[in-house]
Amino acid sequence: FSDAENTFVGTLAAALGSSFFVGTNLKVLTQTLNNDSAYGFGWDLSAWQKLGPAAWGFTWQDAYSYLDWSGRYADRLPGLCRLGAEWNIIEKIFLVSADGSLEYAPVDGAQTWGYHLGAEYLPWKWLALRTGVDRGRLSGGFGFQFQLGSWGRARLDYALAGEQLPGAGLTHLFSLVLDIPRRTPVKLASTKK
Repeated sequence: FSDAENTFVGTLAAALGSSFFVGTNLKVLTQTLNNDSAYGFGWDLSAWQKLGPAAWGFTWQDAYSYLDWSGRYADRLPGLCRLGAEWNIIEKIFLVSADGSLEYAPVDGAQTWGYHLGAEYLPWKWLALRTGVDRGRLSGGFGFQFQLGSWGRARLDYALAGEQLPGAGLTHLFSLVLDIPRRTPVKLASTKK
């Protein structure tokens, strides 16, 4: 039995004021299951607000996402809504978070509740160490952040999560985030003749 799943994500986010942010992900999905393969697309929505040392957020993952199995059939992926909060115990050094989730399966209407707890420690500005519990499964990881000169910042993250199904093995998650600041348009001076 072999299963390989890949997700390639493009994100667009915007600030609505100084402490409220909204965003969307557009995803390209691929999966190979034994000798069968599928491709698809997905869409996520999110909102986040900072409130002093605390923050809250909402995510609707897979608001509309599907996999097409070579035209034979298509799977609509279950949507997942999460509402969570975080608290910076020591600003920019130690953070804890908790959230609850509701997963809705479009085929049979089944609903699954879950919980997630996590902590992040930043011994240096460029390194984040993370651990957490996802529905009773332990996870851990790290992230590196570095400058790209005047182009902005980049972050490389890795996480290792316990198996979701017995015998399924471990899940390795990698991400590369590019934070490119919005450039101020250049105003050309008008010349009058």
